[in-house]
Amino acid sequence: MKYKIKKYQPVVTTIFQEGDIYVPGLNLKGELASSINNQIVEDANNFLVDDNTIGYTYDINGDVLSLAVFFQDYNRDEYPGFTANVYNINVKKQELISDEDLLDMFKISKEEVSKQVEEQFRKYYQDLFDKHYFDEECSYECFLSMREIKNENYLENSHFYVKNGNLNVVRPFGIFSPFDEEKYFNIKHFFFQIKD
Repeated sequence: MKYKIKKYQPVVTTIFQEGDIYVPGLNLKGELASSINNQIVEDANNFLVDDNTIGYTYDINGDVLSLAVFFQDYNRDEYPGFTANVYNINVKKQELISDEDLLDMFKISKEEVSKQVEEQFRKYYQDLFDKHYFDEECSYECFLSMREIKNENYLENSHFYVKNGNLNVVRPFGIFSPFDEEKYFNIKHFFFQIKD
């Protein structure tokens, strides 16, 4: 790729790794990539205390590079929590692509996206129920509460991400609960593929 600084390196590389901590950096020319790299390093420096961890994943779709940086925060009252920063970059134009631009690109409304994310959460709930993680003692509302989803706001703290040519929502949520759901969930569950 002609936009890379080091042409034989991946477009996203690990610039710091220790234990479960993987901090990414963009191997791209230009001010935008430099600015994003500085932001990632600043966020990592502020976040990495105690047992907190950072990981990432990225995908390239034509000129669109999507990078998701995941933060697992152990400095909370009861259970660890997850957040994510997502960067969608047009590498050719060296521009960030906004969530609104991605909605336009995929010709879908935010309301439709929210409905599809809700459907997937309902499937997670039913599957956990069927696998006996819990029974009637935990309703769907209880399940949402443990996911830290308030007022059925499925898109709060979410970001769009392009993967395999499809629009995805990256929506981190709580995976720990008294029902040991962390044995069921992993980072792939934070990706919700949106169908048109």
